[in-house]
Amino acid sequence: MKNIYKILFFSFLLNLLPGTSQAQSSSIVTYSPSNSTMFGSASRVGCHTNNWTNFYMRYYDSSYFCSLMDGTLIYTTSSAYKMPLKQDFIITDFKKLKYKQGFIGSYQGVGMHGWAYDYMLIPPNTNSLIIFKLPVVDNLSRMATIKTSDPNISFQTKAFAIGKGANFSDAPPRNYILEFYAEGVGTLTPYCYIPMPYDLSTGGREIANDVITIDHYVVFATRDSRINHAPVNLRISDTNNALSSMDISFQWQFLLPSYEQVVSELRLLPLDDKYFVLTYNIFNTLDNTYYLCIHRIQLAGLLAGNNIIVSHEIKIDGNCKELVDIVYDPDVNTLVILMNGNEKSEIYHDNPFSNANSNVSKLLFSDGCLVSLDTMGEFYHSIPDWYMALGDSVFFCQNISTGAMIAESCLDIVNVISYLRESPQIALIEDPLDYFFDRKSVVLFDVLNEYFGGYEKCVLPDK
Repeated sequence: MKNIYKILFFSFLLNLLPGTSQAQSSSIVTYSPSNSTMFGSASRVGCHTNNWTNFYMRYYDSSYFCSLMDGTLIYTTSSAYKMPLKQDFIITDFKKLKYKQGFIGSYQGVGMHGWAYDYMLIPPNTNSLIIFKLPVVDNLSRMATIKTSDPNISFQTKAFAIGKGANFSDAPPRNYILEFYAEGVGTLTPYCYIPMPYDLSTGGREIANDVITIDHYVVFATRDSRINHAPVNLRISDTNNALSSMDISFQWQFLLPSYEQVVSELRLLPLDDKYFVLTYNIFNTLDNTYYLCIHRIQLAGLLAGNNIIVSHEIKIDGNCKELVDIVYDPDVNTLVILMNGNEKSEIYHDNPFSNANSNVSKLLFSDGCLVSLDTMGEFYHSIPDWYMALGDSVFFCQNISTGAMIAESCLDIVNVISYLRESPQIALIEDPLDYFFDRKSVVLFDVLNEYFGGYEKCVLPDK
């Protein structure tokens, strides 16, 4: 019966789609499942389950795990579906776990990861979520997954994350890196974690900001304020024994000039199985200017000790320098970078494979802050080369089929230049880390889904 409903609903939505001659280029759609006060900075989006976009919203008295069909954001004003949960059920990141929609965050003040068994169907239907509590951390914030070859499992999915632990009387909250999930080894198998170094005498510490997987490696980006350590670093390890190998105990230090101060978190993104990008914002004390730095790094070259890095910089607004997230669409070689300021956001579109100065489009969002970013069209082939950004209950969607230069948008467009800059020098130092194991506990949720409505604020071109 579920499959019949699913086919009927898909057919209904597809009948609403206009012809290809009316293809849209940009939209702003608002979905609001509650009238109570919303924690807008907690909104998250991740479109990883078939043709559905899953997203999360948190309110003063509740939270919602929500879904809608990708096409509805662009072509029609349509209902989404929500699963009401308690306010302390917090999702911070979405990633696909093989065939399931995975996520991380916290529950009842304890770090957790979990997945949804099915995407939303026509209400009322019961949907299931399962979560695993990781008591060593208060929350998990960034997540990466990888499919690895295993002699017993044809495609084993592993997952890594960064997290924050409890407050201590003599130190700020401890930062952690974790390997917390692997298919085929038992759902309650102990997870591995590493507390990041903290110097009690000086207050200096290393903090992991992001994690990705590329080829068969996991890469953590860290900032370090300890004496004789660089402010920007990578820790790289083979995913077979990621946190227990000697590799993770080496820091790849980016030696920045003394006049460049890092003023944002670090963000990583794989471009393919050979290259990845590292991005962050700096303040240049020589010219009193803020810049977005983008480094394209060849993994094999870095591991071999060759500095095969191509670096660019974009001059940015000093009032909008919080680096939030980055995504990449390989079809059009476009890197999308989201940055926030005081009640505004800026979205930059760059070609990460450019080896020269290049043109970049910047979009301006002034109705609050967009806080989560993801690509569209991974499964929904009728909508190629789109991305979406979510802020509060507002979805902004943009067609990037023209690449880094945007032709039309619901937001104001400003054209800027991405300039080549000198690549950073790299130093490799040994900086040992100790790993530990801990056990999980499991919680199941069976919740009836419900409709909630939405409306369009902007659709280009007009229907």
